[in-house]
Amino acid sequence: MTRGMEKMNGNPHILVTNDDGVDAPGLLALKQTLEKVGQVTVFAPEHNWSAAGHTKTMHKPLRVNQVKLADGTMAYASSTARATQSEGAPLEA
Repeated sequence: MTRGMEKMNGNPHILVTNDDGVDAPGLLALKQTLEKVGQVTVFAPEHNWSAAGHTKTMHKPLRVNQVKLADGTMAYASSTARATQSEGAPLEA
């Protein structure tokens, strides 16, 4: 899932997230493809949350860590389900 954000230097700033986890190969492929059209920020769960799309983390702190993707670029990994991340995604990276 992607969501366009404000334009930076005339190019869109694109948020890429998923429920398969930050290490999912499809997430990296999507990020690399979208970099051709704009700045991309990856914000995904630390581990796979597939089939939990509407799960929200209510009573635990939202923990976000910077991690390196397989191509060496930085991304954000959260301790929560994807639905919670989308509400608290970083707007500036």
